[in-house]
Amino acid sequence: MLRQKDIIVPLIAVLCLCLITKTSIAQPFKPAEKAKSFYSNLPDSAIELINNAIPGAAVYSPNKPKKLLVFNMDVWDGEIRAGHPSVPYANYMLQMMGKKTGAYETYFSNDTMVFESANLNQFDAICFNNTVGVLFKDPGLRNNLLEYVYSGKGFFGIHAAGATFCQWPVYDQFPEFGEMLGGFGEQFEIITVAKGSDPVPSVHGQKIGIDKTIAEKNDYDVLFIPGGDSALIEAQDQELMDWIRVASANAERVMAVCTGTVLLGMTGVLDGRKATTNKLDFTKTVPLAPHVDWVKEARWVEDGKFFTSSGVSAGMDMALAVMADLFGMALADKIALSCEYEWHKDASRDPFAKLAGLI
Repeated sequence: MLRQKDIIVPLIAVLCLCLITKTSIAQPFKPAEKAKSFYSNLPDSAIELINNAIPGAAVYSPNKPKKLLVFNMDVWDGEIRAGHPSVPYANYMLQMMGKKTGAYETYFSNDTMVFESANLNQFDAICFNNTVGVLFKDPGLRNNLLEYVYSGKGFFGIHAAGATFCQWPVYDQFPEFGEMLGGFGEQFEIITVAKGSDPVPSVHGQKIGIDKTIAEKNDYDVLFIPGGDSALIEAQDQELMDWIRVASANAERVMAVCTGTVLLGMTGVLDGRKATTNKLDFTKTVPLAPHVDWVKEARWVEDGKFFTSSGVSAGMDMALAVMADLFGMALADKIALSCEYEWHKDASRDPFAKLAGLI
């Protein structure tokens, strides 16, 4: 016959095991329906405005709903603060938009342990909603966040998120975060490419240093083809023309200015697309690429990933348009201001077409 203590001890052990197991599986995030404290106490008028503004359907419908993690935290001198009063409004909007469109499921967290890889990798995208200050210093957690984004997952910030990992007087305590969030910095590494490695002289004698030859690499993110008196001569070089075709196919954006557009057109990659070029030489050069839909009156033309411009200064307007396309209008405006350049944003503004007798 079993004694009472023989029964009680195993029961206590089982109870302890259950408590330990339950604690160990607690997650540092909650689904929206169990996280209403993140978006509660909003006035009915605000809820109505938000609900009316949310689209009824997603522009793109995934095969299955994505998982969005919304992170809230405001830190100052290591102490967690209440945060910006707009936080619950944006939280409500994000969860309601996912619910209404069916595009994603929303989860909320204010626990930095969510940046452990095992937790982070459960989500398709992260939103930093009004995060402020140095959220965490652990290099492992920071690396997890970088690796998450580098792997192709989504990441965006709202309002004060740009002040994350910053605290006066040290503003940039996690530089990679600022770059990842789209801070104004080194968006491009400029690489000059030519057939050979020797410096290439311009018609005015200025020599341009070469970083790579066409034999070394053909998969650049953005390809820019300048014009000039020798551009049409280079069109006779079959090796160069083949490289332009391949590099254009690999690039996310392709830009060409002045007679560089004609050179690009002669490769065939612009066949059936709209494009423009230098207006003074327009009638002489466009017949060399007869399958391009040449636009007589345009400062620059955008067709898909291809951006082409008229002569010289129009290339600056086009380049700023590409920056706006890639990084947003605010950054493009900031670049133009820093250059003290008066950017002509109207692509159809082309007084030189009339001067050249094209219209």
